[in-house]
Amino acid sequence: MITSEYDARSYIERNWGAAALADCAFYVAALRQENTLQNLVSPASLDHVWVRHIADSAQLLEHQPENCSSWADVGTGAGLPGLVIAILRRDLSVTLIEPRKLRTAWLERMRESLSLGHMRIITGRAEDVHDTFDAVSARAVAPLAALLHKTAHLGHTKSRWLFAKGRTVVEELNDIPASQRRSWLFHVKHSLTAPDASIIVCERSRGSN
Repeated sequence: MITSEYDARSYIERNWGAAALADCAFYVAALRQENTLQNLVSPASLDHVWVRHIADSAQLLEHQPENCSSWADVGTGAGLPGLVIAILRRDLSVTLIEPRKLRTAWLERMRESLSLGHMRIITGRAEDVHDTFDAVSARAVAPLAALLHKTAHLGHTKSRWLFAKGRTVVEELNDIPASQRRSWLFHVKHSLTAPDASIIVCERSRGSN
């Protein structure tokens, strides 16, 4: 379990190297500054930003599909987890999807500052994006049933949908209608950053479209 800021920074450096750690530190500093201008994250969460936002985002990479080359992050907001994924995996094609123009304008500045040429930013809704990706992520966007409805078209038969969830994970799984449930396989993984949080790994069931 990653419980301290030191643990979180060590997790990043151990798995992705010193350069990635430095880029994450640049992002953290920029996030703190921008959060005084627009409400990107809860101000209280910045006291534990490396655990709550950086490591919490990075851990999704442990559940990516095999041979993953493209990633979409829906409702990315401050770039969580999508911008962190782009920092850590410069070999991936990463797309951030966010409807609010003020946020995407800041994300564009971050893309330029961090030289993230492999990262694309779309100002709009997931429903209006027609590309497909190997991995689709979302964090604090909507209940699971609604998320799957919004993002199902973004993946193909071998994609994975990776959703960070809190203590409501059981209720959200139970609330999925039977007609929708038949199209999916669900795996609940323990979060590395919070004992009451989970990552829901979703895959298309065999025979589904």
